[in-house]
This record gives sequence, structure tokens and C-alpha cells, in this order.
Amino acid sequence: MKTIMKSLKAFLAFLTVLIIAGGTLLSIAVYKDVDALQKWAPAITACVAILALVNAIVIVVVSDDRARVSNSFEIARRWDEEPVLSARNAIRPLKAAAIPDAMKDSEDVRQAIIHVGNFFWDMAAAIETGWAHSSYLALRFRKTLERLYPALVELTANEPEDSSAHDALKSMTKLRQRWSTPA
Repeated sequence: MKTIMKSLKAFLAFLTVLIIAGGTLLSIAVYKDVDALQKWAPAITACVAILALVNAIVIVVVSDDRARVSNSFEIARRWDEEPVLSARNAIRPLKAAAIPDAMKDSEDVRQAIIHVGNFFWDMAAAIETGWAHSSYLALRFRKTLERLYPALVELTANEPEDSSAHDALKSMTKLRQRWSTPA
């Protein structure tokens, strides 16, 4: 996408210079000849219209991309807010292999895994719908998802198949697979 945008911007810049230079040269050449100016006016108008259309498309694409980046940072910011912050503090001292057993012994750890699971479920939905970029979020959260994934699987083990917990796990599994595949 970045390469396409760079190419499109370069083409747009070239087209802008071409139209300005061509228009200037044409107006100098036909300044005294009104008939020639009338003959070339529709072509110049068409070129300007095409340039405006391309420019409008570029602006929409760039602004949409910037919105997704901004949304990605907003999701990451939620990681340091309640209730996820308290959930992280409850899980942090535990080794990854000990988390499933700790969920059985402690309701606080179980609730912490639920909060973190909801965070990743929201993130997966945002990426899947195109509301956020996956690359930044993968860079920031891939290792955490890998660490907590077995606990998330354990959490849903006794839930009915049609429960939202299984829907969440399916979304997080897709996210995990997406992040494990090189782009």
C-alpha cells in the first residue's frame, strides 16, 4: 500500500507540474490568437478536472489510512487503562504455563484473563473490519497474545460452543494466525 501511495503521489506531482508548465506555455503561445485559445481551452479544462479527481482520491485514501493508524494507537493506549491495567498486574508475576492453573485457584486471575481476552477480542474485531492497522498492533502485542493464548483456550474449554467466549477465541485464533504469518 505504501508503494502504491508513493507512486500515486509522484505521478500526481508530475501531472501537476506538467499541467502548470503546459498551460503556461500554451497560454504564452496562443496569447494573441484567440481562436487557438478557444480550441485548447476544453483540453486544458479536462486536464485540470482529471488532476482534481486524482487529488481527491489521494486525499481520501491518505486520510483513511491515517485514521486506521490513529485507531491503532488508541487501541494500544487502552492497554494502559483500567480494567486491563489491573488485569495485567494480576497476571504479570505468573509464568505462562502457570496461568491456566492459577485461573482455577484464583477468581482474580480468572477475571484478569477475561479482561485481557476482551481486549484482544476488540483488537481482533478492529483489525478484521479494517478499523485499525494490524502491523503496529502485532509489533506491540504479538508476544503477549502468544503468552496468554493457552489460558484463553483453557478459559473457554467449559463454555458452550455457541457462547460468545468461543466467538472471542475464534477471533483471537485468527489474529494469532495472522500475526504468525510473515507479511
